[in-house]
Amino acid sequence: MRSLTRGGRLAALLLSVALSASGTVLLGAPAAHAGGPNLVDNPGFENTGVPPYSTFTGSGGGLSAAVRWSVFNNGPATTTTDLLPVSTAPGGAARMLHVSTDGNAAGIVHGGIPVPIGSTASCSVWVFVTAGMVAMGCGATGLPGAVMMYSNPALNGVAWQQLTVPSSSVPVSEMVVYSRTAGTPFHYTDFYVDNAAVTSP
Repeated sequence: MRSLTRGGRLAALLLSVALSASGTVLLGAPAAHAGGPNLVDNPGFENTGVPPYSTFTGSGGGLSAAVRWSVFNNGPATTTTDLLPVSTAPGGAARMLHVSTDGNAAGIVHGGIPVPIGSTASCSVWVFVTAGMVAMGCGATGLPGAVMMYSNPALNGVAWQQLTVPSSSVPVSEMVVYSRTAGTPFHYTDFYVDNAAVTSP
């Protein structure tokens, strides 16, 4: 199982600096949170946990490196999160979150999103994937009936991608950003994430 060692965290930081310096290709434009305020708490991962990295092995939930975000493994896996003190994402501020996992449907989750009952909501997040495929979805707890959006593996290591779920009548209280390896040739997923948003008119 892979985990993010001290050397790995340094390599991740150097990669993020290199992306910034090289003028990384960007897809789309910085998210404009139209339709209402952003209901995600700590959407840009500016608030750190203690320490600013975590490793969780097993099934179920655990702590992530970012306040208000948790790690969740839908099966046995090791998932590591690491807050980097620089962001190369469109509209990014001081930090971004690095996630790596050897499981399927394993990654990060933000619960308790206060979308009023009966209201519609739109969800989006920026990801830079270096290995595997990443999915983003938002819906009620457990995501019953949720629409999932997937990253394009052809852009791995090349471009930031904005994953967006358009306005939907599905109740929203949770956002997930996690690996998608089932039915793919991937066995390991590594990605950077920033600027999550859930808006409701």
